[in-house]
Amino acid sequence: MIFFVSCVEIKLRLQQIIMVEKTNQSKQTPSEIGWEMDAYLQACLSNRYFMGSILVACAGEVLLSAGYGMANLEHNVPHTPKTKFRIGSITKQFTAAAILKLQEQDLLSVHDTI
Repeated sequence: MIFFVSCVEIKLRLQQIIMVEKTNQSKQTPSEIGWEMDAYLQACLSNRYFMGSILVACAGEVLLSAGYGMANLEHNVPHTPKTKFRIGSITKQFTAAAILKLQEQDLLSVHDTI
């Protein structure tokens, strides 16, 4: 049986690891938090839930920077922290949404000149 785990679920789990540490009395080191996140992502990789690159930082300190799985299965190229992704025009919709949110707050207008 294959279960689908979304990027949102992975993000929430990583945030949970950080939040548990903030309220925990044991005070894990940033390296230990990174190891816990890495163990979780390795499990996701072994179950084919996740392949990609990740950078997790908290308060300016890098907790985890790693690549998981293959960037190119055909050529056996692994993901690394420096893997470049071709995102094409996917960011346009986020930019448009941000502009509309700013317009709702009367911080700009879609009719403003650039």
